[in-house]
Amino acid sequence: MTAGKHRAIERLGRKLEEIGADPHPAGEPVTLLDQDRSRWDFVLIGRGLRALDRPEVGLELVDALAQTGALSDYHLLPSVRGDLLDKLGRHAEAREAFEHAAAQTANQQERAVLRSRGAASARAE
Repeated sequence: MTAGKHRAIERLGRKLEEIGADPHPAGEPVTLLDQDRSRWDFVLIGRGLRALDRPEVGLELVDALAQTGALSDYHLLPSVRGDLLDKLGRHAEAREAFEHAAAQTANQQERAVLRSRGAASARAE
């Protein structure tokens, strides 16, 4: 991994810690509509959107972020990984990532969506 990518991952990790440092008072997730958009990092968001256009780059970043362990309990990280793997045609790995994400969430609706995505990846194998 290049030094530039390593620095980008470090910045992303710090930003995620910063965002997570101010949750809803009850510890619940803050919905998109209720978020303080003045805290959003639009440069980081733009980079993330560009990564979606180049799934191999996004996958490299997601895997590097996963290796830090900072988001090991965050079910959306393997979900994003599954999306990127699907885009790369690596459907068996995508299915595993979606199943892992489904196992990590306590939300039944999210679990159903993630299992459905895993099943779709399995059909594409």
